[in-house]
Amino acid sequence: MNDDPEHSSLAKAVRDAGPSCCGTTASANDVLRQAGFDNIKRPNVEEIARALGLMVLRYTRSNGKYAQDFAPFASVLNQKEVDWIKVIRALDYPDFKIRDKSGLEYIVKAFRSADKVCNTPLSPAFSFYNDRSYI
Repeated sequence: MNDDPEHSSLAKAVRDAGPSCCGTTASANDVLRQAGFDNIKRPNVEEIARALGLMVLRYTRSNGKYAQDFAPFASVLNQKEVDWIKVIRALDYPDFKIRDKSGLEYIVKAFRSADKVCNTPLSPAFSFYNDRSYI
């Protein structure tokens, strides 16, 4: 897969839909459909990581709220089994850098909203991450 997150069909759909793309499960389902996914064909770990990476790279805060809430998106993705540890590890691609503390906070919040069932500790998710400037 290309190192640019926007070469992922899911990341492209997230970018094209804008900040409100994941505000509800309905809008998250729309983004998945636009990217060519449905109830049978689901995005793989790398596709999900590239979409999350794009959200982090375009991360902004307005009035104390995240521009894109990951919880509805995670809820839709979790309709099929997703290994969120592998998703976080897949963020370790060459052009992805966590720019500041808020980017790391977004990843942690996304991971926690996605992995509610397992309540997995974060350390296994980040153990192989090469950019340790914010870990």
